[in-house]
Amino acid sequence: MIDTMMNRRSCRRFQNRPVTREQLMTLMELARRAPSGANRQPMKYLAVTEGETLNRIHPHVHWAAYTAPLGGPKSDDERPRAYICLLADTAIKPDCAQDEGIAGAAITYGAEALGLSTCWLGAIDRKEICQILNIPEGMKLMSMIALGYAAQERVLETGEDVKYWLEGEVVHVPKRPAEQVMFFDRMDG
Repeated sequence: MIDTMMNRRSCRRFQNRPVTREQLMTLMELARRAPSGANRQPMKYLAVTEGETLNRIHPHVHWAAYTAPLGGPKSDDERPRAYICLLADTAIKPDCAQDEGIAGAAITYGAEALGLSTCWLGAIDRKEICQILNIPEGMKLMSMIALGYAAQERVLETGEDVKYWLEGEVVHVPKRPAEQVMFFDRMDG
């Protein structure tokens, strides 16, 4: 599990290979079982796999701001093969950011363990996607997780600048140095 978490990086180009219903059910089950604030469980999950629906959603997803327009899928064959939408039932709990984070982490790490890659997407046109997916009033589309088999290599870097970059087909993903973000007992210096 630690290796999976240490090595997971966002993927924005996918192989033309399907994600199975069983894989999606497993990932949504991980999210369903994830911890929830006060155990209120406001999160709902919608898997999108139908080709025409995926095509309709694609223009409403904004990929890789630091490397736009080259950072996302370059062709239809590189698009995600599925999405899991993270929906908040606002009648249960109006503010679900903590629950969304825990559930999304369960999905992304679970996907990695299944050999899938993901990109957690917040830069989406929510209104349009909600219309396409017929998401009812009272359900808030928090984010979406794109899924598929990786068609690009992702490499961890350490550095001050948080902007990821492309070098050919390789995505370099910087993380701040440990001494800048990890402390014990007090935050001196």
